[in-house]
Amino acid sequence: MAGRDDVNFTRWGVAPSLAFGLGTPTQLTLSYLHLQQNNMPDFGVPWVTATNNALKSNRNQAAPVSFSNYYGLNQRDREKLRSDEAIAILRHEFNEDASVRYTFHYGRNSRDSIISAPRFISDDSTDINREFQGRDEIDTVLTNQLDLNFNVATFGIQHAINVGFEYTYETFQNRLLSSPAAPLADLYFPDVNDDFPGTVTRTGAINNSDTNTLGAYLFDTMKFGEHWLLSGGVRGDYFDADYDMHDPAGVTTSFGRRDRMVSWRGALMYKPVPIGSIYFAAGSSFNPSAEDFALTEATAALAPEKTTTYELGTKWDVLDKRLSLTAAVFYTLKENARTPGLTASDPVTVLQGEQQVTGFEFEAKGHLTSKWEVIGGYTYLDSEIKKSNTPAEVGNELPGVPHNAVTFWTTYQLPWNLEVGLGAQWVDQRFANLINTRNAGSYYTIDAMLAYKVNENLTVRANVYNLTDEEYIGGLHIQGSFGHFIPGTGRTATITASLKF
Repeated sequence: MAGRDDVNFTRWGVAPSLAFGLGTPTQLTLSYLHLQQNNMPDFGVPWVTATNNALKSNRNQAAPVSFSNYYGLNQRDREKLRSDEAIAILRHEFNEDASVRYTFHYGRNSRDSIISAPRFISDDSTDINREFQGRDEIDTVLTNQLDLNFNVATFGIQHAINVGFEYTYETFQNRLLSSPAAPLADLYFPDVNDDFPGTVTRTGAINNSDTNTLGAYLFDTMKFGEHWLLSGGVRGDYFDADYDMHDPAGVTTSFGRRDRMVSWRGALMYKPVPIGSIYFAAGSSFNPSAEDFALTEATAALAPEKTTTYELGTKWDVLDKRLSLTAAVFYTLKENARTPGLTASDPVTVLQGEQQVTGFEFEAKGHLTSKWEVIGGYTYLDSEIKKSNTPAEVGNELPGVPHNAVTFWTTYQLPWNLEVGLGAQWVDQRFANLINTRNAGSYYTIDAMLAYKVNENLTVRANVYNLTDEEYIGGLHIQGSFGHFIPGTGRTATITASLKF
């Protein structure tokens, strides 16, 4: 028997960054990130469905096993990840009121993964199927962005104007894989060393996605006297997506989607005193059908989903501006959410749903003393599915949205160049499906930190996350009648060194 503690993970990366002053008004910043991982992937623990007969007392719950159980296979499972990202930023200041910035970004990410998703083979057995999940993917992104910023005054009103243009080209390729059936696992005593009688191969099928996004935007922040700020702007996007599915016989099925989207945002701020402000803000956003690099016959005909958010908030700096207190109430509405068609003549998916989230949040951040820093916050969310063509969903909460969440973190500077930190977070229960029959319970975690400042340039820091090794559900994945859940990250320790020169 092997548990999660026997699974190996390796990760290494490098991220150099250079800044050059090309004369006083011009600056060039170059950065490069390389991250490489070689992991034994983990898709968690089986979920007992509502119809399970072998574990009736555990229906619609986590399987009654240790969260450290591991259901993968040493002879089959793997995950190799590589990320490369290069960024160049060229900024020129014409004068103190006008500047231009050009950003070039290129990224390439590859993923070669074979994962066992643990799921019951039937409602009448505790045997676990190691369901094959394979990905052989390459994603590339190329972005060019030009920003113009300038300050002007008209009729006694101060303007801070931002005009920009953006072009992004992104490609995504997935070579489909196939695998012979893996040996079944015992629910209670899975063995990572079970023999795997076969080889994972490419099927010859390839899915390709190419997307082009053109964007232009204009934003202006206007200052009226000493007390009022008005900001607002608009952005237009043209989104062009092509998705091709090539089967092993060479037959290609293609879908395309073209969207023109306009989004906006605005805010009005009132500063009654220098240390306090009150604001109202609103804005819109869009979710294109091809946002996940894939299209189907149903989604290729769908316009983007539209979301509008309204927020009323305030911020106050107290204790001689050492501590900032913020609070806000907000309302978010998606008026055309994706939902199944009502009749056989309808498309498989239509934009006839409606979802909303209302809530409020509070945050405190700053120093209580010169050596004592605190960060804390509380968020309340009330979500509801207002409209859906699936009647069982109407009136329910949205998946993954907890009612309550609390975070807290504090650090204190000790003598001897030492700094200690302690924090905690608590997350309320969340539903894991739209009909609210699967529940991921509430949880809390505690984190700690100890740092030692060797000198002005070198600091060594040790962090321990989930100090008490709390077991909790990170995410639920249900397909059809069977599913699994992924436990949250257990106790983890890191040691890092930061060097400035």
